[in-house]
Amino acid sequence: MTDLIADQGLEDELEELIVEETGNTGFWLGDDPNSMDEKSDCEDPMADVPAMRRELAERGGFIQAAKDALESRAVMADMERARMQLEDYRSRGL
Repeated sequence: MTDLIADQGLEDELEELIVEETGNTGFWLGDDPNSMDEKSDCEDPMADVPAMRRELAERGGFIQAAKDALESRAVMADMERARMQLEDYRSRGL
């Protein structure tokens, strides 16, 4: 119907009648489901989310492994220090 109105050049008259009858311009401000299917020039940022989560999990695993290695070294240093103190204690007792 809007195509017929446009072909006949009656848009202005239609708008006047709509304002007269309803009190507003009749513009619809809702979402048009057909317009939401347009292709974008940009890639969808949500498409990479699973890959980013896997990468984050891998980084998290690496960071945890590094922390564990540092903690292990600290424990080994403490044990070596305790062993040396025990040797010193023994040598004093002999």
